[in-house]
Amino acid sequence: MGANALDWYFDNDSTVDSTARNPSYTYDTPGTYSIKLNVSNPWGSDSEVKTAYITVAEPVDNFTYLSDGTSVTITGYSGPGGDVVIPSTIGNLPVTAISDSVFKSNTNITSVTIPDSVTTIGSSAFYGCTGLTSVTIPNSVTTIGNNAFNGCTGLTSMTIGNNVTKIDDRMFYGCSALISVVIPDSVTTIGDSAFYQCSNLASVTIPDSVTTIDSYAFRDCNALTSVTIPDSVTNVESRLFYGCTGLTSVTIGIGLDEIPSYMFYGCSALTSVTIPDNVTEIGSNAFRKTGLTSVTIPNKIATIGSSAFRDCNALTSVMFTGNAPSSVSSSWASGSTSLTAYYYEGATGFTTPTWNSVACYPLTAAPVADFEADVTSGIGPMIVKFTDLSTSSPDTWAWDFDNDGTADSTEQNPSYTYTSVGTYTVNLTVANANGTDSEVKTDYITVSEPSTPAEPVAAFTADVTAGTAPLTVNFTDQSTGTPTSWIWEFGDGANSTEQKPSHTYNEAGNYTVNLTVKNSIGSNSTVKTNYITVSSTPVEPEPVAAFIADVTSGTVPLIVNFMDQSTGSPTSWIWDFGDGTNATEQNPVHTYTATGTYTVNLTVSNEDGNDSDIKTGYIKVSSQSSAKPVAAFTASPTSGKTPLNVAFTDTSTGSPTSWFWNFGDGAKSFLQNPIHKYSKAGIYTVNLTVKNAKGKNTVTKTEYINVITKPVANFNSSVTSGKAPLKVKFTDTSTGIPAKWRWDFGDGAKSFQQNPIHKYSKAGTYTVNLTVKNAKGKNTVTKTEYIKVITKPVANFSANPTSGKAPLKVTFTDTSTGIPAKWRWDFGDGSKSFHQNPIHKYSKAGTYTVNLTVKNVKGKNTVTKTEYIKIT
Repeated sequence: MGANALDWYFDNDSTVDSTARNPSYTYDTPGTYSIKLNVSNPWGSDSEVKTAYITVAEPVDNFTYLSDGTSVTITGYSGPGGDVVIPSTIGNLPVTAISDSVFKSNTNITSVTIPDSVTTIGSSAFYGCTGLTSVTIPNSVTTIGNNAFNGCTGLTSMTIGNNVTKIDDRMFYGCSALISVVIPDSVTTIGDSAFYQCSNLASVTIPDSVTTIDSYAFRDCNALTSVTIPDSVTNVESRLFYGCTGLTSVTIGIGLDEIPSYMFYGCSALTSVTIPDNVTEIGSNAFRKTGLTSVTIPNKIATIGSSAFRDCNALTSVMFTGNAPSSVSSSWASGSTSLTAYYYEGATGFTTPTWNSVACYPLTAAPVADFEADVTSGIGPMIVKFTDLSTSSPDTWAWDFDNDGTADSTEQNPSYTYTSVGTYTVNLTVANANGTDSEVKTDYITVSEPSTPAEPVAAFTADVTAGTAPLTVNFTDQSTGTPTSWIWEFGDGANSTEQKPSHTYNEAGNYTVNLTVKNSIGSNSTVKTNYITVSSTPVEPEPVAAFIADVTSGTVPLIVNFMDQSTGSPTSWIWDFGDGTNATEQNPVHTYTATGTYTVNLTVSNEDGNDSDIKTGYIKVSSQSSAKPVAAFTASPTSGKTPLNVAFTDTSTGSPTSWFWNFGDGAKSFLQNPIHKYSKAGIYTVNLTVKNAKGKNTVTKTEYINVITKPVANFNSSVTSGKAPLKVKFTDTSTGIPAKWRWDFGDGAKSFQQNPIHKYSKAGTYTVNLTVKNAKGKNTVTKTEYIKVITKPVANFSANPTSGKAPLKVTFTDTSTGIPAKWRWDFGDGSKSFHQNPIHKYSKAGTYTVNLTVKNVKGKNTVTKTEYIKIT
């Protein structure tokens, strides 16, 4: 039950100031006031005191404001104008905001000083302040509302604080005296019509932080002569530079995959433009009425919209670098009467002599150099025949065989004799009427001194060493020292003098094979005892492991042929050679590259079981001082965060005397055990070449060093709009080698793949979020309203107000669903509008029926609100 009596005490004087249930009270004197309320009814009474509840500040000349007890918002200004200084505090509370329309249409203000306590400037705050010439936005400001400086025709320069994230819609619309503006690198979005009709804006720098630029942002900026759209920008809307008649040069970043409609319409001074290679679509009227004289169309462009190059009277040449776009409007170049289209021979989709109503002819492409040699190493003097493999029909060739800068031949396929020992870099430069190209192959030719003949050393292998009769065995000679004759004894009474014979064993048994090789210096034999095992019938017992080797000792590098002697028909073999390496072949050949004594273990198995044979200290490898070196190395660490210091340790054998390291990032070293710092993230292949008097050897470890940095998330998609259901392929373009990915597609679905494909089933506008992560950290990129899935729209709207006295301004708000692209309003008084959210003035009394028709590629829909607006 409520109170019957209420006594309010508002001003600390113990006098009842009101007995109303919900009173108002005016404080005339600054100060801090406690409030007391006594309530009572027949059942009792109670009191509530709120100490220091109301604070009344000293009045501030010319300003009105609101306070929530912790901060102050400026809500109005009634001063004389001139140089206006907004206070940083009122009543000891910080001034944090300038409300909407505070200085709107005040033509007497010439400058404004905003304190660094302010974080928010409201919409239309300085709208129409035509006398305002300069404003400095402090770094404390994070938000500036739309139309904030709209119509400030006297404003010549503007410095925006470095915490503002958006240049909001129409912020500088019609600021015709604005000459320059510095956009801070905190800004990510430039809004709709932000600099529309800034006719004296001569320069603007768009920072790398910007990702989105909305429609009309720089329309009719006639003094703007050049602009660079950074690579960070991934979304621009139509009519961006519409009517910028002074624009002569533009750089388009690689973040864009579309040149939207009307982007450069009427830029009559724009004579050249470079379209990035990743652009896939040129929208309708994109370059209409520009001053372009020639343009190159990259090979990824699939769509050219209607009138894209229409009325480009100076345009004489369009060069297509790939196949014809799959979708080209027949009016793409209407009115460009001097235009000829060109394409490279071999491209598809073009027709000659006309294509899509334009003269069209093929051209020979600029050549791409390439070549090969029939031999790249040998003993001097060495004759090398070079073969030109260049494409696109070069007609001149210049060969530099020793990389001394002088052409040694102009033939297409020359021969050249290298008479001196050394390593040579070869350079081929080719040309035709369309350009030149060079191919350089570094250290391509190696010429060695003639070697002294040596006594041969016999060695061989067989493709199979066990099986059932009849067993055909293919023997391979692996002898060194250039033998000139071979004598094979197969152990069953048969012989051969071929270098690589094939022999069939017809009877079961164990056969010892002997190979004797010979040249002018001497001869040598190798015997492999019981090398070939032939059984009469297949058996499937539990296997018993056994093996032998053709050699068990020697100098490094030592090549050992291991021969499986296991019984019981094993089906798998696992060899452990004792030096950290393994093999799964039946009869592997293994090279020991380091001195030492090695224990060898063979494990065999079949479906009936497994068995192992371990031979302790079986292989003994000793060093030799006069052998050709064998390159080997280790590194520590092999992965880590940038910058990464890596210690490389040479483990080569054969006593190398020189070392050449290639670290994969362009750096090199000639130290034996260098320490190298990787400064940039990446995956690096490391190459070591070692050399001594006997020769040289190279080892390459592919993708050996993995240097990571904190990733920077980014992505693109195959499409950004379309009809439902819409399949979208997302491609991760993040840098910094991320190891994990987390996608949020905006419709509740997620993915952890790097490059997912996602189907949007329902119409809507979706914000896509990608978070990437590695050991260095994580990073997120959000693309707001990135995917637009379209369905047939359903028209709807509201209006405010819907009744009043003439003349009455009514704001109409589109609330249609289905993402309409076009709007047509009929206000019932004979007036129409094609804006999304128009403001219409009714001048005469009456009752008006309002009609809205919305449309997109899926269809159109109309809503009618009968007798909706009532004007008296």
